[in-house]
Amino acid sequence: MRESQNPVKSGILCYTFRMSAAGSSLRKATLSLIGTIIGAGIFGLPLVFSRVGILAGSLIFWLIAFLTLATHLLFAEIVLSHREKMRLPGYAHRELGRVGFIVATVAYPLQLVGSNLIYLILGAEFLAALFEPALGLTAPSVLWLALFFALGALVVRFGLKFFAAVESAATWILVAAIVVVVLVLLEKGSFGLPPTERWDLFLAPFGIFLFALSGVPAIVEIVEIAGRSRSRSNAAIILGTLVAAMLSWLFGVSLALAAGGQPLKNLTDILSVLPAGWQWLLPVVGFLAVITSYFVFSETLQNTLRLDFKVPPTAAWAASMFGPFFLAFVINRDFLSLVNLVGTFFGGLSGALIGLIGYSLLRRRDDWTRHLAYPVLLSAAFYLFGMATRLIIPEL
Repeated sequence: MRESQNPVKSGILCYTFRMSAAGSSLRKATLSLIGTIIGAGIFGLPLVFSRVGILAGSLIFWLIAFLTLATHLLFAEIVLSHREKMRLPGYAHRELGRVGFIVATVAYPLQLVGSNLIYLILGAEFLAALFEPALGLTAPSVLWLALFFALGALVVRFGLKFFAAVESAATWILVAAIVVVVLVLLEKGSFGLPPTERWDLFLAPFGIFLFALSGVPAIVEIVEIAGRSRSRSNAAIILGTLVAAMLSWLFGVSLALAAGGQPLKNLTDILSVLPAGWQWLLPVVGFLAVITSYFVFSETLQNTLRLDFKVPPTAAWAASMFGPFFLAFVINRDFLSLVNLVGTFFGGLSGALIGLIGYSLLRRRDDWTRHLAYPVLLSAAFYLFGMATRLIIPEL
């Protein structure tokens, strides 16, 4: 005769399993957001802090960090309030009508394409910095660009399941590499005069900081990884956004201080700040930061084309991969200018749209969250204000 199951023991085991699964999804969602946020934009931060100053730069940096955190939480609430699978243009169409859809159709895909264009350019540079010294050769930049593109295209087409399995490990390595860079600079202890504070340029880094801190394209996936649980989604977004912001800030400030007051103009200047035996670390950080974000943004663009614009899967993959690749041959490759442009106008428009969508959603509610509608509308106004400053304040 089979022994009857102990209901108390069974309940404890089920509860333990659920708690373990919840903890695993929270950890995975948090790491995924950190890996997405820390991308190409992190290499613009030392340049900004060296030109704007540590205090002025830090104030605007953390202001934008908390703005993006609020935007991430709001976008997660928008996703959780709709059952249909969509991306930002679809939500804009649902909440704002045809005009919102048209604006989102311009802003969001161009934000993703522009970001991947930057990732391609930097990814090629980091591949060259990693392999040319080791192999003792000098290859044309177009070769490294093609190799980085081919890797991305194959993974996005055939290997995303494998990438998802190793994404957490790659993010841990990225975090560890950034921490090591900061510790090496602190141990070096050769910080010179801090950069001059330029309060007249206080708002000039708006687009660069927004590009470096925004993880909007990953939020839908974060909600899904968290099992569409509001509490786990919000916890992952808060942890992921703030940890990524702190790591990015430490990276930018420590390199700017180590430059001894000299302005950093490009990636070569940033590499020269580290001691000779440690210069290989920055290409490692760069490649891991760029490749993880590149995969996520490519997948998001592909899903946006499929879900919101009903493009067939193969055509969506081809457009998401080959569009940025072809642009890399015809657009000016000045890294900081591209980051500023994409962050300010396309990132700013996407942030403003999320604020307007959130306002439309919250004002219809009959619980306490309806009181958040006007503060959310204010966040949309701040994005538009940041975009306007780009036309008034000189570029860095």
